Amino acid sequence: MILLLVMVFLAGCGRGNSDSAAAHLGKPTVIQVQAEDFFPVSIQKRAEVNQFMNILEKIKVRPLSVEEELNLVLVQGKTLDAVELRFKDSTGAIYKALLLSDDSVLVVDGARGENDGRRETFLSEPGQIKLRDLVNQFLAGH
Repeated sequence: MILLLVMVFLAGCGRGNSDSAAAHLGKPTVIQVQAEDFFPVSIQKRAEVNQFMNILEKIKVRPLSVEEELNLVLVQGKTLDAVELRFKDSTGAIYKALLLSDDSVLVVDGARGENDGRRETFLSEPGQIKLRDLVNQFLAGH
């Protein structure tokens, strides 16, 4: 019985299938928002960066298999009209997420250039309206 409880506890404490989007985006000091038909917007004020990170902390994501990622990108073309979010930390490392047209968030794990192989990707449920509203607010000139 004790062994079963220990196994359940360890399974719950490990990196499960659901994590926050923020957990994969470093500790940014600058966020850059890039969307089609808009000039890139750079967000550098600590309070504004925190606004984004607080929302992303509440967005749960799950890892995608290679097949799911290929389907999302190549078959469905969901990344073609996505809003790109780049998160730059104090060391210059850049992390990336995409806000897709259905308001789901696709997160690429780790800093760019950190790994020569395929980096794991994570996807949220659609309808992340708070993030979409905040992005739109900055794209419209704050």
